[in-house]
Amino acid sequence: MKRGLMLLMILLLLPNMGVLADAHDDDATYVVTVYVDSRFSQPSQQLDDLIDMLESALREQSTDLQRVILQIESDPDFAYIIVNLDLLADADVLFVDIDPIYPFIGVLPSENIIGQMYTEFPLAASPSDALWLDITVSVVLAMSHYLVGECETTLAYLGRANMLAASQEELFYLGQLEQTDAYLMFYQGVCLLIEEDYQAAYDIFSEIIALYDENGFDRTLYGMEVRLNLAWAAYMIGDVDTALDTIAQVMGTQFDWIELDALLMRARIYAETDQFDLALNDIFRAERVLFPDDLHAALLVAELRIRAGDLFGAADDIEQLEKTFPDWPELFYLRGLLARAEGDDIAALSYFYTYQEIEPDGYAEEVQAYIDAIESGR
Repeated sequence: MKRGLMLLMILLLLPNMGVLADAHDDDATYVVTVYVDSRFSQPSQQLDDLIDMLESALREQSTDLQRVILQIESDPDFAYIIVNLDLLADADVLFVDIDPIYPFIGVLPSENIIGQMYTEFPLAASPSDALWLDITVSVVLAMSHYLVGECETTLAYLGRANMLAASQEELFYLGQLEQTDAYLMFYQGVCLLIEEDYQAAYDIFSEIIALYDENGFDRTLYGMEVRLNLAWAAYMIGDVDTALDTIAQVMGTQFDWIELDALLMRARIYAETDQFDLALNDIFRAERVLFPDDLHAALLVAELRIRAGDLFGAADDIEQLEKTFPDWPELFYLRGLLARAEGDDIAALSYFYTYQEIEPDGYAEEVQAYIDAIESGR
């Protein structure tokens, strides 16, 4: 199979990244909406005061920005950035969480880059310590610029937040300092990927993995998006073996979307290194992750195998479908395709005619085209 066809197939099967806007114009100014509320805490005057304090600080900072205008939003459905403040008053602890943020369309140079951390921004601090406010404002400002791909400004604000977060003596973290550091470093790494500084990105993602490992974080819950970006950085600097080994560490996860990202990245690497059979296998596996109960997706997988020349694999797929869905009419269509590919035109005609009889409104044009081709000797 030709490289172009293989890559086109992979691109067509890539998931659609649903984001709220695009960022193509380098000179444009973007309004970034921010919603601040509490997720778990009971309403209280102290909590209201903290929310007002954060909103006021964000409004004040917005006046000095150039490409981004921050706007406080009252409806979370219309907010790009959602900040949750939860107060544990008895322990004098304020928890700050920022929902995962994905950049606008056109920001990431490759759809294989994971643009958001799978976990929220974690910070736990004393509400009486002003550092929580400075750190939170810095992260929101960083993320507002990250959304539009303004990485120089993003890195500056992330650096400021990192410096403030390093003041451990002034903050009460409840063991979350490592998670906070990893979060800030992750977006620094993505910005380096956006700027195509792949070696620096590789180094920073490696540092995050080391941070997780040294502090005993569960590999099945933490760092999978980091490993995928590490794999992409390794691939882009020419270290294919490390890229594939790193992707393999993510396989078998309990999270389907992570498995899908890993399969699609590995399929692209296989295709671009001329390992088309392996690329096809990952594409087929990705189809099953995307549509585990979709008969038409199963049909597509079997049909792709036939067209790719993997007739044994297609036969196995059809056999499994027959066991699970013995009355499914499209089985005759698939059997016809397989027989045609095997050179048994008589069997193919029989399957196609049977399919036409029991499912006249199905793949009518395709089946008739095959029948016409066989009967005319093509």
